[in-house]
Amino acid sequence: MNHYRGPVDFGLATPQEVAEELGRRVRRVRLELDLTQQTLADRAGVSRSLVRRLEDGGPVGLHALLATLMALGRLEEVSALLQPAPPATLDEVIDPVPPRQRGRR
Repeated sequence: MNHYRGPVDFGLATPQEVAEELGRRVRRVRLELDLTQQTLADRAGVSRSLVRRLEDGGPVGLHALLATLMALGRLEEVSALLQPAPPATLDEVIDPVPPRQRGRR
């Protein structure tokens, strides 16, 4: 069992460390709302074992994660993910580069 070592710097963390930190955050919010794992699972439409796996940093599907965040009232926080970077220079504001439609390789 991993021991908690404080907040994780997502920029330096492995995917497993990020999953474990997100699981701790889900557990914290669930407990702040005074919900059991079963109640959260029922509200999210997922199994209690999935909630337990999520809280333990295990693999869960994207839809299950989103349903759980919605049940916790925290889905709006996902909207900040992968937003376009703001312009870095005045030239980018004046003449924005159109977004790429596909990768080079």
